[in-house]
Amino acid sequence: MAFTISPRPALDGSGATINGGVDFIDTSGVGTGPYIVAKCLIDPAGVNVQFVLSNNAAKCDISSMTGVSPVSSTTAESNHIIKASAGVLYDWHVTTGANSGYIMIFDATSAPADGAVTPKICFAAGALTTVTSQHFVPTTFSTGIVMVFSITGPFTKTADATAFFSAKAV
Repeated sequence: MAFTISPRPALDGSGATINGGVDFIDTSGVGTGPYIVAKCLIDPAGVNVQFVLSNNAAKCDISSMTGVSPVSSTTAESNHIIKASAGVLYDWHVTTGANSGYIMIFDATSAPADGAVTPKICFAAGALTTVTSQHFVPTTFSTGIVMVFSITGPFTKTADATAFFSAKAV
């Protein structure tokens, strides 16, 4: 996509104060465009700044974001099923308990048994920390999405039921 940035005036045609800022315009020539795909709005006092993406799928392809569901633990646990079928993981957060270990994410519908494993994604995590991954390029899982906290790793799983899991997937 090609973009241009167009200043947004702080006054409307009648002289009334409105949000100023800039529009991000898709000039790629796709469709009958150009289309505004995002706006950066600044309030009249210059105090608040807001970045707003277009919510029109015909103008800005956000169809892959439709139905993104937040999922989270309700108690400390060793694993959490984020999605029990094929899907896309957009972001996740894990808060560990008293033990350090590994956050493993599997392309599966349930957590594997302790022992040798091959996670799709694996991160080391210290004790009493939060590890966060914002997937600007979403990760696709063909079977399901299961997160695990293990005190061993990255290719050996020993479940430790002291973690909090939170994720967004579709």
